[in-house]
Amino acid sequence: MRYCWCLRRTTTTRWTTFATMTSFLHWCAMRRPSHQLAAQEAGTQDQRPIIRKTRLVRGKSINLRDVVESDAEFVLQLRLDPRRNQYLSPVDAQVEVQREWIRQYRESQGQAYFIICDADFADLGTVRIYDAIGDSFSWGSWVLKEAAPPQAAIESAVLVYTLATRFWGFRAAHFRVHPANTSVLAFHEKFGARRVTETPDEVQLCIGIAQIENSLSRFARYAPKHIGVEAD
Repeated sequence: MRYCWCLRRTTTTRWTTFATMTSFLHWCAMRRPSHQLAAQEAGTQDQRPIIRKTRLVRGKSINLRDVVESDAEFVLQLRLDPRRNQYLSPVDAQVEVQREWIRQYRESQGQAYFIICDADFADLGTVRIYDAIGDSFSWGSWVLKEAAPPQAAIESAVLVYTLATRFWGFRAAHFRVHPANTSVLAFHEKFGARRVTETPDEVQLCIGIAQIENSLSRFARYAPKHIGVEAD
């Protein structure tokens, strides 16, 4: 995976880019009072937020549940759908290869991969939270099947941001979108994300905690009063 969260196009090692990304997020996403910044800088790496596998996140009419091996066929069907996969990484068409990916995921750390489902746990799509850098996280693999209800997109996004910020303690998010994926770009920008860099192949965006909290308030009608989170 390429890391190019810098203010100009460059070819660097991941370490250099990590430092640049951290510096940028400090400027762009975390405009906090000085005493909060001082407290953050005094913290140790062990105090940084962690992406944790989570068995279930209960929303208003949408739930997120941790992916299991038996989901391989559904996940593969989504990712092979030509109406849904224009901007996804290519995958092997064999179900067993997808099962093996899920097995490896369940043994891994630092990411959470969910099946988006309705209140009756009918499968609707997928979403993944990953790539923690300091107190910023990334999310993607966001795919909904054609028959998903209209509110599934905004409700699943609200659950992702609520889980990552209010339960895990992240204070920003960063992500990459293909420039031609205009509907997803528009969604992220409506939620408060800002474009950082643009190339012919991708748009890189970030969103800070103030914008996240503002949007969670604006879209509060898409979440229950108390979101339930069940850890493994």
